[in-house]
Amino acid sequence: MNRDAQRPLLRFENLAGGYGDTAVLRGLDGGVAPARTLGVLGRNGVGKTTLLRLLMGYNRPFSGTVHWRDRDLARLPPFARRRIGISYAPQESVVFDELTVFDNLTLHRTSRVLDDYARYFDAFPRLAQRLRQLAGSLSGGEKKLVSFVRVLAESSPLTLLDEPTEGVQQENIAIMAALVGVSEFLCARCSETCPRRRASLATNAKPRWASRSPSYAPAFVNRSS
Repeated sequence: MNRDAQRPLLRFENLAGGYGDTAVLRGLDGGVAPARTLGVLGRNGVGKTTLLRLLMGYNRPFSGTVHWRDRDLARLPPFARRRIGISYAPQESVVFDELTVFDNLTLHRTSRVLDDYARYFDAFPRLAQRLRQLAGSLSGGEKKLVSFVRVLAESSPLTLLDEPTEGVQQENIAIMAALVGVSEFLCARCSETCPRRRASLATNAKPRWASRSPSYAPAFVNRSS
């Protein structure tokens, strides 16, 4: 097997971080190899969002390292991490409410053409019908879909998704699951059934999507290229 295919795109070692003087995460190790999807499960408040903020550069780690293709990211701000190939969809404030859906999908792009969104409009036709509608008038689940397709359409080597299915209807969650294989993803998703524990994060599970309520549905699969 090709060693490069197994070498993580992103890896973090002994990572610790939080807010102010309060540590939320301590001694966390993990990584995402090419053509793999890694899921992070845990109760509210255990640090899933904090982990993604540390990886994207919005929070500075108390200790530990984050590497992208063997490059130390310690000094790279979020915009620079985006430029090297890491995309991010946050848990909150996922759209600009005062802008239309069209503007939300094109504001960050050099072209206002929507060709890259064609497959996503096929998957979620209501988004195509609401392009001229203010994003702030959408439901919470619809805002999540706008954020989801916007970040997938970037086609980055690595995409970080924080609570991507929160508030989304079950039938759309199934569609999101089918679309996750577009790129490599690191996702944070809340599950009240998963205890907090220190562990290295693995990526060797078989692809699996459970037909449970959105509050408990795993939002992560692994795939092979």
